[in-house]
Amino acid sequence: MTEDHGVRGSTPRIPIKTFIKLKQFYLYNIKEDTMAKKGKTSLMQTRDFSEVGYVLGIVSIVLAFFQPLAGIIIGVIGFSHSRKHKEGLSKRARTLNIIAIIVGIVILAVLTILTYVLKSSGINLYNFPSA
Repeated sequence: MTEDHGVRGSTPRIPIKTFIKLKQFYLYNIKEDTMAKKGKTSLMQTRDFSEVGYVLGIVSIVLAFFQPLAGIIIGVIGFSHSRKHKEGLSKRARTLNIIAIIVGIVILAVLTILTYVLKSSGINLYNFPSA
């Protein structure tokens, strides 16, 4: 008692929805490769990343207060994503990222100066590296 898969001795059939999804995925990758060979912009480069820049702006502002270097790096990445478009959300994302970069640089500078002053005045804190 074998199951009938259409033609006797053939492999099981793929459901039509799965077949269509696989075909679309295959055709999308072929189109991407063809566009890359011709030197044209790919479909990924034409997408709007303003939401990504906005989220990275919020994250970078929070990180700027606790980890200034990480806040600066995330702010630069978010700024590069939001710079590509000119819509309202993209402008807000750009503003958030610029604020985060400035706050991160200021806090990093203040912490560096404070560390130098404390070290040169002879104040030694626990777990503070000594030279």
